[in-house]
Amino acid sequence: MQRSPAGWVHALVGWPIYALFTALLGLGIAVGALLDRSGRLASAALGFFWGRALWVFQPFWRRRFTGLERVGPGPYVVVANHQSVIDIPCLFGLPLPVRVSARPGIFRVPVMGPFLRWSRQVDTDRFIEEAEASLRAGYSVVVFPEGSRSPDGSVHRFRKGAFELATRTGTPILPVAMDGAQHILSKRGFVPDRLVVDVHAHVLPPVTPHGDPKDLAREVRGLVEAEVQRIRGVP
Repeated sequence: MQRSPAGWVHALVGWPIYALFTALLGLGIAVGALLDRSGRLASAALGFFWGRALWVFQPFWRRRFTGLERVGPGPYVVVANHQSVIDIPCLFGLPLPVRVSARPGIFRVPVMGPFLRWSRQVDTDRFIEEAEASLRAGYSVVVFPEGSRSPDGSVHRFRKGAFELATRTGTPILPVAMDGAQHILSKRGFVPDRLVVDVHAHVLPPVTPHGDPKDLAREVRGLVEAEVQRIRGVP
């Protein structure tokens, strides 16, 4: 896919800013892990550098949350559609202490892997065990039930793991509909397709877990998909 000059400007200026804040994040996580073995300080560093500071100093990304009045003290199983790598730093901006589930391969990446371990993020290979421990510690667990980034920005099938977790623990599900992030670090390439990207994260009403997890996954996917269409102005 051919990218516009504006997209290349975004890439050449915006990605170094992202890299800088990721480096600061790594330093914060390392210091937090040394001072506190529980992972709380390291998790707080993630929330600050990726969830807040990055979005203040990154000139090409604009994030808008709506529906935040629906967020209680938690914890929740937060489920969102997955369009881009930046969905993760976006959702660290929720007014909740959160941990994110990630594929085991990411935990084996040099530098990044230890950072995820030190901040007690959730390895999908040990999903139930680590997610339940995070919920007991008061953290909401963010899951992208599609399993990977959507290649076309549409909402694909939700897998049942997050909904099994919610049903097993009696934890409310907090659905979040994401749109706009597909223009940055999607499966379509490294270079954004525009200069400034608006990312909208809309929090839907919490869902009390009920019934079969597969049916619950279909129900919540329908809610998220309908909201994404509404954000896009699709009747």
